[in-house]
Amino acid sequence: MEPAGLTRVHESADAPISWTMDAASPCRYCPEIPMNDVASPAATLPEVDAAGLAAALSDHALPLLVEYMADHCVWCQRLEPVLAAAQPKFDGRLRMLKVNVERHPEVKPTDHPRAVPTIALYRQGRMIMTKSGMIQRQQLDVFLNHWLDPANDGLA
Repeated sequence: MEPAGLTRVHESADAPISWTMDAASPCRYCPEIPMNDVASPAATLPEVDAAGLAAALSDHALPLLVEYMADHCVWCQRLEPVLAAAQPKFDGRLRMLKVNVERHPEVKPTDHPRAVPTIALYRQGRMIMTKSGMIQRQQLDVFLNHWLDPANDGLA
């Protein structure tokens, strides 16, 4: 019997069973995003390299949210549409970018986390908060509203 939402793609005597997630199957962590919407071109954040990240961190006009991600990471692909959907809501209060840690290994180890996906919130060039793993839209709204409040600067 196959698990719900998974399809068997490979099985042999010397290899374990491989599974793939069905396109119509919702994720238990982010059911509002069907798999066929993952990594859609319309739901992307601007990608920067180390120089772009440094430039964005030196611009203190708005707080900066950076998604540290990798191409092979399914959770990264599922998180990006959540972030892109939140972008209009926080327009004018927050700037969002992504850094692909595989394509841009020149990003200093102190700049990126050990796990992907991770979102990091910077204010005036200083990291004030990070969150690793998948996050739902409602959680992201609470997270951003809390940390964008000047009373919660995270620097104390």
